[in-house]
Amino acid sequence: MQGEDAAADVATAIRMLGKVPGVDVIIVGRGGGSIEDLWAFNEERVARAIVACPVPVVSAVGHEVDFTIADFVADFRAPTPSAAAEKLAPVLADLELSLGAAERRLSKALERQILAGRTRFHRLAVRLADPRRILGRHQMRLADDTERMSRVIRRSIRSHQAQLQALEERLDRQDPRKRLAQTWQQLNKLAERLRARARHRSATDRRHFNKLETQLEALSPLRVLARGYSVTFKRSDGSVVRQAADVGVGEEIAIRVAGAACERLTECEEIDARVTGTRPR
Repeated sequence: MQGEDAAADVATAIRMLGKVPGVDVIIVGRGGGSIEDLWAFNEERVARAIVACPVPVVSAVGHEVDFTIADFVADFRAPTPSAAAEKLAPVLADLELSLGAAERRLSKALERQILAGRTRFHRLAVRLADPRRILGRHQMRLADDTERMSRVIRRSIRSHQAQLQALEERLDRQDPRKRLAQTWQQLNKLAERLRARARHRSATDRRHFNKLETQLEALSPLRVLARGYSVTFKRSDGSVVRQAADVGVGEEIAIRVAGAACERLTECEEIDARVTGTRPR
């Protein structure tokens, strides 16, 4: 099994044998030779076929000193093809001898385990106290713990009752209904004081308002116009003419005088005129 097509043939044979029903193991091997003669078993395709094979593969290539990649990827490596055959088909007497030795070793191991278990059981039985005495001690300890717990609970209950009574007394003093009644009384007193102050302030404010109204009425331009005066405006920009120098000859002016229904200055009667001349006094 050598040459250029050897690797392909070996890989094909491995794949075919792996599919044959009833095949338990496959031996991939050949006799000794040079490294070139054994090179087919170093090919990647052969290594991949061995790894992918569903049946266990034993590599037995060359002599004991020869190593190929097939040896490292196979399930088992035998030094020679004959050694592989001997490993896969051992002598029946050798197998019976091995099984007998294994049975004797297993029997002695079980005897030692049983003996050790009995010894340990006896030691524990000696150290084990009477369960009734242990139960009695636990019962006494439980009774003591129960009594101590009862005393602690009673003291806690008395303490909480005292705290509860103190809180009830404080709550009674701080009764919201009583506090609310006191607050309403204070609010009613404050409201009465505010109403009295408001009545006094309202009268004072009314007198002050009437005084200001009288003063404002006296200063109103309408009252001035009603007394026979007039207001003159320039038509060009609507400004008030306060002196003769404010207008020029030919300039249009508007003269407003008070009328019967004049409530605002803009509602007063208006006279249109043109300046024919000015003369200062």
